Amino acid sequence: MWTENTADRKQELIKEGDDAIKAAAAHLDRGAIVAIKGDGGIHITAAATDDAAITTLRERLGRSGQPFAVMAEDLDAAKEFAVVSQIEEGLLSDCRKPIVILEKSENYTLSEQIAPFLHNIGMMLPYSPIHHLLFHYGVGSAYVMTSANLPGLPMAISTREAFSEMNGIVDYYLLHNRRIANRTDDSVVRVVGNKHVFIRRSRGYVPEPITLPFAVAPTIGVGAELQSAVTITDDRHAHISQYIGNTQKIETLEYHNEVVCHLEKLTGITPVRYACDLHPLFNTTKYAEDAASRSDIPLVRVQHHHAHLASLMADNRLPLDSRIIGIALDGVGYGTDGTVWGGEIMEADYRGFVRHASLKSQPMPGGDLAAYYPSRMVLGMLYEVLDERELRNLDLWFRYGEDERTVVLRQLASGVNISHTTSMGRVLDAVAALLGICCRRSYEGEPAMKLESVARRGSGSDAGAPTIPAVFSGDVLDTSQILSRVYELMGGGRYSRADLAYAAEDALARGVADAALRTAAKTGIDVVGLSGGVAYNDHIVRRVRQVVEDTGCVFITHKRVPCGDGGVSLGQAVVAGVAGV
Repeated sequence: MWTENTADRKQELIKEGDDAIKAAAAHLDRGAIVAIKGDGGIHITAAATDDAAITTLRERLGRSGQPFAVMAEDLDAAKEFAVVSQIEEGLLSDCRKPIVILEKSENYTLSEQIAPFLHNIGMMLPYSPIHHLLFHYGVGSAYVMTSANLPGLPMAISTREAFSEMNGIVDYYLLHNRRIANRTDDSVVRVVGNKHVFIRRSRGYVPEPITLPFAVAPTIGVGAELQSAVTITDDRHAHISQYIGNTQKIETLEYHNEVVCHLEKLTGITPVRYACDLHPLFNTTKYAEDAASRSDIPLVRVQHHHAHLASLMADNRLPLDSRIIGIALDGVGYGTDGTVWGGEIMEADYRGFVRHASLKSQPMPGGDLAAYYPSRMVLGMLYEVLDERELRNLDLWFRYGEDERTVVLRQLASGVNISHTTSMGRVLDAVAALLGICCRRSYEGEPAMKLESVARRGSGSDAGAPTIPAVFSGDVLDTSQILSRVYELMGGGRYSRADLAYAAEDALARGVADAALRTAAKTGIDVVGLSGGVAYNDHIVRRVRQVVEDTGCVFITHKRVPCGDGGVSLGQAVVAGVAGV
């Protein structure tokens, strides 16, 4: 057990052996923040009932709102804080011990600072001896247990990294002298539509291979830019790496490259081709270009949403000659036309795709700024629907006040510094901002996650509940009309924010389901699938499933592979691997 004097950066050994674990538990119970070295990396730990400790941890980490995971002492303790279904109980109790996203219970007594403004919380049970001993010696029945890393960087795994990177963040260190050969973040799962899906497939599940429905050439899929993972395939097996993260950061990109080498050594597979995203500026794309050039083997570029759908097909073990109508909904993906896609209806097989329908292409004033400050998306989506007076009167938050609103309106009028997107993620962000739920994104998916938490309190079954129509212009779902209708229904105070959030999500779900069914009828394909980060939204998935299955079509979602970008590398590898057979 170590303590650190942050003034002179000297570490002092204060306890060893069992005494160190006792001391760590005592310090946690008194409100300290402790770094604990485990099996696959180092966690930062704090008492889950201590508002002050968790607030301090947020300030030190620079994580203002991103939810923390919690470790409960046992299943009974978990049930005190969360609603645990039979499926979720099985996941919590499984020997792999993933983090399971659970609904907060009515008796929730943990700190609201753990998962602020969300209806759910990530919870896991102890999976190593040191965890059990902490609970044995401590008085708490739950501790915050989050990866020891600064935002966007890999988790610390060595004593040296712990002391250098966590200096000034933790008060004490509980470390062992065993080397961690391969860092592995906790796996994260959630039950969506009564079926569990992976948000992060990592500790406990990796490197167990995914069995493919057909043989493919030895291929490495290098993944996407965010929430990245790597896949190496050979014959009928796909080995998907642990969660890697945001490869925009140089440290995470280096970790990504280490994982590729580790997978090759672990599996003994020598790739005959590489596969990457279509986006030319992704660091993973540049890595694949260099690696393929050095090895003098082909590089296959796979469109982002086609990779999502190929991953979905392989996950469901569909045969090589299968075709599906795929609904790909996420935040961002580089399209074949050079614009940003994210709300796509595609006819897809393992070798290619045809884009049949999409959400309306919407302006993003300031480009990526509109993803961080979704009030900009609101103005962009409503610019051609409302007049300037109405746009100026919208109750929206801007980082630089009304001057920023004026600048955004000028950008929209002139077309300067505007990019365009069909992203469902950006539409959900805009709804969240218009309803005053979230106007600044501090972590990936925050506005949409908070929108879902509010929408679940709404109702679509009451006779007086609002209904928003899904309006099409040809094969394009007009998302401006959906947002405009939300704005109209906000007037007069007749409907609650929760009812409007529910109605907006429902309209979007019905709209993409209808577009998919139109395409299914046109092509004669009777299998419809949903992939992408939006497929973690329980309400949207349930509604799409209902609409699709009511027509007699088959509806498929992910089972063994993440819906989000953590599953993209599998799709890349399968598409490229099929091309090499």
